[in-house]
This record gives sequence, structure tokens and C-alpha cells, in this order.
Amino acid sequence: MRGVPDRAGLKSAPEVTNMLSAQDPSVKDEGRSLRFHCLPVGMDVGPVEFRVRPESHKKHGKLHAIPHPVYAFDGGNPLLFPFETWSMPRALSSVFGPLNELVHTSATWRFLAPVSLKELLQGIARIQSSYRIRQTPRVLVSSSTYVRGRPVLETTDELLMLADTEPSFRLKSIPAEHGNLPTEPSAPGNAPRNVAPGTLLGPIVHRATMRMDWTGEKWRANIHCDEYARRWGLRAGAVEGFVPLEYMIGLLLEVFGLGFYDGSVLHAKFLRALHPGDWVRTTGRVLAALLADADRPEVLVELRVESLSGVPAVTAVCFVPYRSNNSDLK
Repeated sequence: MRGVPDRAGLKSAPEVTNMLSAQDPSVKDEGRSLRFHCLPVGMDVGPVEFRVRPESHKKHGKLHAIPHPVYAFDGGNPLLFPFETWSMPRALSSVFGPLNELVHTSATWRFLAPVSLKELLQGIARIQSSYRIRQTPRVLVSSSTYVRGRPVLETTDELLMLADTEPSFRLKSIPAEHGNLPTEPSAPGNAPRNVAPGTLLGPIVHRATMRMDWTGEKWRANIHCDEYARRWGLRAGAVEGFVPLEYMIGLLLEVFGLGFYDGSVLHAKFLRALHPGDWVRTTGRVLAALLADADRPEVLVELRVESLSGVPAVTAVCFVPYRSNNSDLK
């Protein structure tokens, strides 16, 4: 998905709905999700164009608690957080409507360039495949985001389709914790001066927060909605999957600076849901230095977002291009 496709030949939302409803009439019902047996595998969706509103970015910055000055909104032109450039939800929802009855199970994100707030972004998505793992139906969706024709973020996300999952299936939450809890998020302190194998990164402590309001009627079958989430065994509505990814990215930016955007690849697995108010710890450890390309050395970092008692919510590995001058965000 290297080039932004021309609009010619792409199906409109009514055309897609009519195509799918011919296979399953329930697709036309308001609030119904796409079903596993009628996914249009191989279909390209988009392009969609979007800009992030300054007030949205300012709100995200306040919630996100990443202190880097390049993201700070002071009326200028800050950089966008990586999740703000993620085009998969925008592209799919432009055709299929609210993305209900889906759960993020894994993500592979490749970061190609930072993006400033005022840029116009274009996004496309492709439904790559569908399959079952331990009898649970999954869909694999790739997406690319472009600025002025150049890719800035490429993603591949696996989603569990709850609409076609056995009602007895249960998701897991990180444990609710009580007692002597933090009162404020923590910063990681000084970044390490080197990234030799074994170097520890972090910890950073965050209090999980939702990025969107999921209380509307159209979200009644969404995993971020309390009532629906409890049907699947969760304590409450799940915090969006990109939130713990951002915690990991924030930790990496403390060490590698803007060089992180020069082709880093993050592979993440979602194990347990976070809920609003949960305190979590993000840590990392350098596993290896890789010299497959002498002109482009990389380091391999393992990452973990976990409860304060050590129960993992998200685990990941990230390949990060490394240059000795990557260290500080200026």
C-alpha cells in the first residue's frame, strides 16, 4: 500500500452496504457490525482526508501526559501524537459506520515520519484476511497514512470479532488495585546515555484514561461501553488499545528522540484490558543491537505495560533505528 490509490474504482458506502446486505440482511440494521462470514477480504477502503483539530490535540496532550515539548500545544504548530495519524478507524468507519463489536488483539505499526498539526492527512485501509484462532473469529486490517503523497505511518491490526464469538467467551481485565496508589503520573527521569543490551528503560507510571466519549447510543455494542464490556467479562469499558501503545512510544521517544520516526517497527500483543482510573507502569529493556545493515544499525527493545502489581496488559517488541545523536528531542 505504498501509493495513495485513486478514488476511481473504490466503492461508496451505499454500494458496500448493498453488496454485504445481499449476503446478510442484518448488515443494514442500525448499530449492527459486519459479520465474519461476509467480510469483503481484499477490499481497499478510502482514501479519506482529515486534519486533527487543535482543540482535540490539546485535549489529547492533557490526557496523555507525555511531556515532550514537540507535542505541546502553545498556539504554534506541534507534532501530532502517532495515534492521531492512525487512519484505519477513519477509513473503515467511512464505509462501514461505527466499528462496534471489535477488540484489538495485536498491532504492528511502522513509523516513517513525524507529522505536524496543520498537515492534511490521507488514509487508506485494506481488509487483508479473516481466520479463526482457538475458535474465535479474527480480521486483519492494514492501513497507511500519507502527507502530501508520502507515507508517514503503516499499520497492520488484528481485531477479534465479538459479533461472531460464542457468548461464553470471556475477555480479561488487569486487576483492580487498592491501597497506596500514586496521585500523579511519573516521568521517566534521565534517559540512559547508551542503549547497550540489558539497558533498562523507564519506568513511567500513567493513570489510564479514555480518549473518546463512548456513551452515545451508536456505541451501545462497543467494547469501550461499560454495559457491553461487562457482557464479555470485563470490569468496565476498555480503554482504547492505542493508549498503552502511546505509553510505550512515549518511553521510546525519551531515549531515541525524533530518530524513532525513521522507520521504527512496533509489534504489540494485547493481553488484558485497561480501564479508566487504572494505574499502570510502562517499562522497557534493550535486548540486542542489530547490524544487518551497516548503514542502518537497529536496537531491539522489549516493552511492557502492566499493573502496578506486575500483571501484563500489553507486551511488545520494537525495532528502532539507532544513531548516537538520536537522544534528545529539540
